[in-house]
Amino acid sequence: MKKLYNQFACSSFMLPEHVDSLEQREKKIKEVELQQVPELDEQQLELWERILQESLQDGRRINVRYMMANGPVTITGVITGVNAHQKRILLYAVVVSILSALIRLYVSSRNNN
Repeated sequence: MKKLYNQFACSSFMLPEHVDSLEQREKKIKEVELQQVPELDEQQLELWERILQESLQDGRRINVRYMMANGPVTITGVITGVNAHQKRILLYAVVVSILSALIRLYVSSRNNN
């Protein structure tokens, strides 16, 4: 009697319903992962502290990613201050971005009137 070596060769095909459910499951898993606060080890914290200090001292631009209710937000800018007690950093680009957006809104609203 011969052995059937590739008897499950056709099992790599999936029904569209199964593909859809797998995609939905992966999407839900990613959403949950994005909402969870990651656990950081001591080396990661030291690296972040060094990056913040370099930006503060040398004026280097950095990317800061944080969570909002609608998902993660990334802002690029230069650290202008650090408040360790309140666990906050002051980022120059945030103020500039908000002001420039407000100016654009003001100018566009005046042009429409």
